[in-house]
Amino acid sequence: MSEQSARSRSVTKRLRMLFGGIFAISIIQSFIWLALFSTPILQGAVFFYRGIILLAFSVIFTLLTIFSIRKLIASNLKSSFDRIFSLETCFSAIIFCSSLCLSFFVVVPVTIERSVTTFMLGRMENSSPMTKEQLRNLLSVDYMNETNAVERRTSEQVISGNLKANLNGEFEITTRAKLFLRFSEFVADLFAVQPSYRTDSIKKK
Repeated sequence: MSEQSARSRSVTKRLRMLFGGIFAISIIQSFIWLALFSTPILQGAVFFYRGIILLAFSVIFTLLTIFSIRKLIASNLKSSFDRIFSLETCFSAIIFCSSLCLSFFVVVPVTIERSVTTFMLGRMENSSPMTKEQLRNLLSVDYMNETNAVERRTSEQVISGNLKANLNGEFEITTRAKLFLRFSEFVADLFAVQPSYRTDSIKKK
């Protein structure tokens, strides 16, 4: 029983060290990633792309931070530090944290930055109640003008390669955009979603 108990304590200790290391590294990376948004790095770029690139930067800075801490700590503590922040733990934590950060980023900040609903609710906070006609005017006029929606989205899609300007200054959809639409239709069918852009001319029977 004593041997089994010792093994159990050893496994428990290793799990604590593993989860402790993952938690600590995740906190460090998350803090670095959020701090990077306050810097001028890639300001003016498409918000979604900026977030992903800054997340990649946070991985590099996190690894540099961990290696720097290891060099600064006392030699008698390095063995314990290496057990907690082993190479395997570092990479596991970074993959775990990056996945969570990316999921959160797409679901919350990107949605807030692009959401018509958020704009509507924000305006209604101090102006409700509003009639349907007022809401329609709010979205079709105020939202489009005050957020420069057309200019912003057009610029984003040109940068993304989904639109291109012809010699007449008109915008044309690219092959890349058509492939994206086909992929979007495939995903929409999987989840039984009816995209707002889908028409009879687009939907393949």
